[in-house]
Amino acid sequence: MVFDKKIPIEPAYRKDNGLWNLSTNSLPFPKDFKIAERNIVYIPTGEFGGNHKHPRTEAFVGVGEDLFIVWQDNAGKKQEDMMTGGKQLYLFIVEPFTPHAVVNRGSGFAILAEFADGPNINVERAEVLDN
Repeated sequence: MVFDKKIPIEPAYRKDNGLWNLSTNSLPFPKDFKIAERNIVYIPTGEFGGNHKHPRTEAFVGVGEDLFIVWQDNAGKKQEDMMTGGKQLYLFIVEPFTPHAVVNRGSGFAILAEFADGPNINVERAEVLDN
């Protein structure tokens, strides 16, 4: 999979002190994406979530200084992308059966807002990360 579903998003507002507020109700989800689950995932320093694949579509917004999404493309090659680029936030769409993980390489914790179009069932481990 070529990661063509990385969508820049903007907070509803930002303050001069760095605070920002993101309205998850106004995120630009694909038209056919129906949200069945909304989760907040806490990822400690040096830890990861995922390293699996499943039949549901997921959408992620990551917040952390060095938070990365890692996935395998259609050729089985490992790809990765930083989830936040400076002050820019992104919405990442992960298609069904795409092996993926989100890893925190930063010095502090990270938060992942996760939206899914179905339950987290039929999950299969995938060796996306080298661990």
